[in-house]
Amino acid sequence: MCSFPADSTIILRHILPGTISSVVVYFTMRSGTSIIAAASLSFLGLGAQPPTPEWGAMGCAMRWIRS
Repeated sequence: MCSFPADSTIILRHILPGTISSVVVYFTMRSGTSIIAAASLSFLGLGAQPPTPEWGAMGCAMRWIRS
C-alpha cells in the first residue's frame, strides 16, 4: 500500500517556500501605504489629537522652517 504525505507536510515543504517572498513584499508595500495615508490625514488635521506625535502633524508644524 502507498502512503501519501500529510497536507501540512506538503504545505510546509512545497507551497510555503514559494510564497513567502511574495507575502513579505506585499506587507512591506502595504505598510508604506499605511504610513503615507496616516501622515496625509494628520497633515490635513484629520489624524490623531495634538498630544499624539505623528509624521503629518510634525511636518505641518515645521512648515515655517522651510520658508
